[in-house]
Amino acid sequence: MMLVLTYATYKALCTEQAIIDGQELAVQKQYRLPLPDACVQLIGKCCCGLGVFWCQSGGKSTVAAWMDCVAACCSCWCPHLMVVRGLVMTTTQFVWKVLTAIAVIVPWILMLVFFGLCRSWIRTFNSAETVHYVEAEMCENPGYYALGIAMYLMLVGFTICFRNRVRESAGIEGSACEDVVLTIFCPHVTVYQSFYQIMTGGVPAQESVPQGDSTTGAIKDKGQV
Repeated sequence: MMLVLTYATYKALCTEQAIIDGQELAVQKQYRLPLPDACVQLIGKCCCGLGVFWCQSGGKSTVAAWMDCVAACCSCWCPHLMVVRGLVMTTTQFVWKVLTAIAVIVPWILMLVFFGLCRSWIRTFNSAETVHYVEAEMCENPGYYALGIAMYLMLVGFTICFRNRVRESAGIEGSACEDVVLTIFCPHVTVYQSFYQIMTGGVPAQESVPQGDSTTGAIKDKGQV
């Protein structure tokens, strides 16, 4: 979170300096739900999900509030289901939809299987009172643990691709390096932010947003300048 705040402060200072120098601000478009807001909503709608039904805004119906709450909970507890759903929703051809779903779900299942084959990992994962450190000699076959980590890294790669696809399809300012850093340090928040962009109609399927729909330094989709 401190890294995100530091980066946001740096961007704000650069924009302020450009205004002072009389420079023309670059045309840019941001996410409908900025990262700090995505973090707050993820915690509020998932951990305090009941509050979403009484604190509705923008005339949302009960069904829409339910969907927001479910999306936040899934992004928190099973983010790769949201990655699968998001990648499928932004893919046009049926064959690629199926292949994309298989490519994400299979490593996820294999990760759980490989970790489950290592008994020490099960004890560590299910321990509530004491922290058990995983040691190589405690596992009958440490290779299972390595395979589980490999599957996890594949899932991280798919999550980075998901955020990158949403950002480029919506014409949002950013870079691949930013996608990697935010996905590694804030995976659940980035998944919810990207899926919210799709859920609110901010990303067409495999199409780019016209340049005329962009805004300057603010979030156009919210009507703010």
